[in-house]
Amino acid sequence: MRGISTKEALTYLGSIKGCILFVSAMFTLSTLMGYWYSSLNPELATQTFAEIGELFELIKGLDPLVIMLLIFLNNSIKCLIALSLGIGFGLIPLAFVTYNGFLIGMTIFITERTEGLPYILAALIPHAIIELPMILLSAAIGVKLGHDLLNTLRGKKVDMKKEFKRGALFYIYWILPLLFIAATVETFVTPLIVAMVVG
Repeated sequence: MRGISTKEALTYLGSIKGCILFVSAMFTLSTLMGYWYSSLNPELATQTFAEIGELFELIKGLDPLVIMLLIFLNNSIKCLIALSLGIGFGLIPLAFVTYNGFLIGMTIFITERTEGLPYILAALIPHAIIELPMILLSAAIGVKLGHDLLNTLRGKKVDMKKEFKRGALFYIYWILPLLFIAATVETFVTPLIVAMVVG
């Protein structure tokens, strides 16, 4: 299977620009909603956050390489699902983005109260600056495929096989490698930056 060049990747991103903007707006809105909801229901938000934290405690004691692989697999599988199930009219990727945005909003609110803004920036920015765009791009591709399917049902000519292949190639040759880099940064770099900020 032939790869996808930088020029082809940029051309493809240009073709889904509207979907990228839409998904990004949904993510931003859901993050603000998560923060706002937490401010209105801090006890419930704290409880939810604690339950999520228990999952992280389970892997905290594992070997760093194992943790990195688990983070990479988790993100890559979720992104693949968001992309491929976009064929269902784009509903799954939108739900994926909205849910994650809401959780991030809750996390920011609770962490801000307990650790402060510098801690949040140190804990999120190093890897999220790579990881988040990949998540949003996966969802945007899914939304594009859902939109293409709707157009097909309306009688418009859309080569669904070609569009799915383009999205799959972008996922394999661009999203997956960058998710791997993000997982590496999250495992080995982010903790060092957090330690410097806290210490």
